[in-house]
Amino acid sequence: MFKKKTLFSIFFILSLILTFLIVSPAPLQASDTAQFKAGMWWKMKINRVDNVYGEGKYQGTYKFTIEWSSKYEIVDVVGNEVRIRDSSTYSWRLESSGFFEQFFARTKKSGSGSYVEEWTVDRSTGKVLVAPSDEEEEENRLYDGLINPKMAYLGAEIPRRWFDLNGEYVEKQFKVSEAEIEMKGFTLKVWDVYYSGESAGLWFWLWDLAKPTSGHLTEHRYYDKAFGIVVGAKLEGEAEYKMGVNYISQKATMDWKFVDSNMWHVVSFDVEPRVVGLTIDGNDYPKDSLPKSFLYTSGTSHMVKAPAELVEGDVKYVFKRWSNGDETNEITIIPEKDESYKAEYITQYRLIVKSEHGQPKGSGWYNSGTTATFSIQPEVPLEGFLGFIGVKYVFDHWSGDSNATTPEATILMNSPKTIEAIWKINYTPLYILVPILTILIIAIVFAISKLRAKRAVPSSTIRKCPRCGAEVPPDANYCLECGERIT
Repeated sequence: MFKKKTLFSIFFILSLILTFLIVSPAPLQASDTAQFKAGMWWKMKINRVDNVYGEGKYQGTYKFTIEWSSKYEIVDVVGNEVRIRDSSTYSWRLESSGFFEQFFARTKKSGSGSYVEEWTVDRSTGKVLVAPSDEEEEENRLYDGLINPKMAYLGAEIPRRWFDLNGEYVEKQFKVSEAEIEMKGFTLKVWDVYYSGESAGLWFWLWDLAKPTSGHLTEHRYYDKAFGIVVGAKLEGEAEYKMGVNYISQKATMDWKFVDSNMWHVVSFDVEPRVVGLTIDGNDYPKDSLPKSFLYTSGTSHMVKAPAELVEGDVKYVFKRWSNGDETNEITIIPEKDESYKAEYITQYRLIVKSEHGQPKGSGWYNSGTTATFSIQPEVPLEGFLGFIGVKYVFDHWSGDSNATTPEATILMNSPKTIEAIWKINYTPLYILVPILTILIIAIVFAISKLRAKRAVPSSTIRKCPRCGAEVPPDANYCLECGERIT
């Protein structure tokens, strides 16, 4: 086993480093919605590797590897006081030779463990109000695990703690630049808070042997721009102790890797069928770019709009609803989990009903797979005299996409359809009227001729008045001119 003092030093310093992931020196104001609240958590994977080489009375080597899986959870937020729970598991492995094999003779060569610690921090000052019982000396210390994103910008300098060659905390100005890290499959731009200079580095469990006489440490910490938590880090340190022939050198690295969190959510968007694009937060994404996924910060607001309809010739796509049941084509989402939204569309086909006569009905848009009813007036009078006497256009059949023979029929709308009414003329009234008129005309002519024949008087029967010489009808007894009696 490690010496009690050495073991305490190891885990005290390591837990100290781990707490860099937890507390902010000032309230976060990245946005109105990107705020800490109870239930938020993030997970990190942390690896440390030490390679030590010694000469003189310290001749030998050792390699120490330790890994953590840590989950940090916001337990409670009351004003500026934030209570954070750190639940971690860890395992280590030690390889040694020479002096260090003897130094660690009573120490296990590997092991594992776990711990749960809670910290209460004043976000307005960045100081610990309540520390775990074995970390009481941490109270009122300033932690470096979070930054206020409003204070970070390109070229800014942020004060951070640094270990000097005596292992004491000193304040240094860390420079701010930009970097990119992978988070949930996305490349996220983050703040890189960086410093490099003289330091005891990671010379943590060699204090029982000697203090370093020289050392250098380079530190990068990657803070997200919304909450300001550390989502990645890399420390690379070198230090040495040199006193005459006695010499110890150490090279060490520590890496923080983001694993998962409920503070960012992967939200994807698509269309079914994929016939239109979407407008997401004011940006247009054509259908060929779908599906489209984004990494959204918890609590932020995003607007998504799908076109109400799209007409392509005789095919129309009409918005129906989102996959979450919302029937409004423009919605605002505030993500609280990973989720997907799919705009669902109904396909409609145009039915065109044509006719030179009558009043065709049924033209319009119909949902794919439905049955459309169309109709026409079965008879339409001709214009003018022929129509007056009863000659009509009579529906005969449909042509095009239907061969129905009834004035009213149906058709399955599985594609655009065009149908046309075919007519014929019914001349039957004319065929009846012409002979009747012919006979009537003949009869009239005959009657007129007979009347004229009856009224005609032969010249031999014409009489003249002996008195005045006027003609007197055969049946008259007196002259119509002078009144002379005719015998």
